[in-house]
Amino acid sequence: MTFTIKVSTPLNQASDASAALVSTVLFHRCFGTIKPATNEFCGVTYPVAVHTETEQLVTQARKDVSKLMLSEPTRIFLNIDFFERKSKKSSWFAKQQDPVWESWKLELNIVKADSDRKSQTTALREAIMNISMKADSNKTQVPPITSTDVVPFPVTIDVHI
Repeated sequence: MTFTIKVSTPLNQASDASAALVSTVLFHRCFGTIKPATNEFCGVTYPVAVHTETEQLVTQARKDVSKLMLSEPTRIFLNIDFFERKSKKSSWFAKQQDPVWESWKLELNIVKADSDRKSQTTALREAIMNISMKADSNKTQVPPITSTDVVPFPVTIDVHI
């Protein structure tokens, strides 16, 4: 299943907005014991999973967005893919990949810094609520959890223009 979330943000806030969105997605897809926390950006509170692996993923996504900001793009895309762990049946000629069971397509539309801050805050708040509602209402698609890891499924985050 693929979910698409779009948010408008000024370029100078793109890395913080991306961190809020990525953190929210990862928080809702952690299934082990975590210490829940919150963070705030632009007056919007969002969930944080206090866990080394999720914190590293958010930090790396933020760094990747920051690098792209140097080229002053009009849009930045973050694709988060969760893979189902399948037992590997290897053969010498075929490489088996784990299937993707959920994808999040996050799109940051870059607007002028002097744009309406209230509408940007509202859009970010709605995006975070939208992520929470979609993750909560689509629990049945989660594959069987066969690990005690906090993030029991391999996850990749691709950041690009």
